[in-house]
Amino acid sequence: TPIGTSTYGKSLTSTDDGGAVSSTHRVFGTSAIIGSHGITASDTNMAEGGPCVTCHMNSGGGKAKHSLKMDAYAYDNVCVKCHTSEGTHSGAVALNSSNYATAFLEPQAAGFNSALNLALIELEKNFQIVYDSAVYPYFFPVGAAHTSANGVKDWTLTGALTTTNAKKLMGACFNINLLKREPAAYAHARTYSRRLLYDTIDWLDNKTIDLSVSATAVVDDAAEFTKGTTAYSVPLTTIDPGTTEGMLFLLGWNRTSGAWSSPERP
Repeated sequence: TPIGTSTYGKSLTSTDDGGAVSSTHRVFGTSAIIGSHGITASDTNMAEGGPCVTCHMNSGGGKAKHSLKMDAYAYDNVCVKCHTSEGTHSGAVALNSSNYATAFLEPQAAGFNSALNLALIELEKNFQIVYDSAVYPYFFPVGAAHTSANGVKDWTLTGALTTTNAKKLMGACFNINLLKREPAAYAHARTYSRRLLYDTIDWLDNKTIDLSVSATAVVDDAAEFTKGTTAYSVPLTTIDPGTTEGMLFLLGWNRTSGAWSSPERP
């Protein structure tokens, strides 16, 4: 199935495996980063040690910091090499090593969690299923006690809720559970997690993949999902309500200009 300039299958497969999902994050700490964003082989902070070490263990040019935190050093020597436009567009808070976490990382985490909550809203509204991360098998009919015996096992459901595609319902729930258990997915696998959540919501809202997520988001949680004229819009006038972090996470847009993508899927 075509999705934008790719096919649906390739849109969720790494370029390393013949797909269309590429990510600068995945090549941090490897020679594959050389030439990207002006990075040269002499920049050992970026070209050696692997992606985890590059962001979480660098310290003064060494690879020995074990706090694992994304701190000022990480911003100054890694993040700022690429993430500059987000702090320079109109209305943005200028990013620096002191505010990078609160002005950039934390809002993105909030958008990720807003999208996850929207998936749960759709799951409960349309399928009468709720999620409980603490009790296996994690998904339960509304009103049922959260015990293993009461978990959803028949994904075809019954009565008015019957779905002819139980595999997609089960897959949507699998995606929710997977991303709930990887709270840093918005950074570690940003494109993949955005697409996985978009597709999950897109199917849950009407049992069809039809690029309806932005409309669904506004109807179900307008406070968390507002779409301005551009991704970088701030609520300056009643004509342009501004764009929330939740909508920034769900939809595709141009990092430089803030223009919304078409189709809207990220």
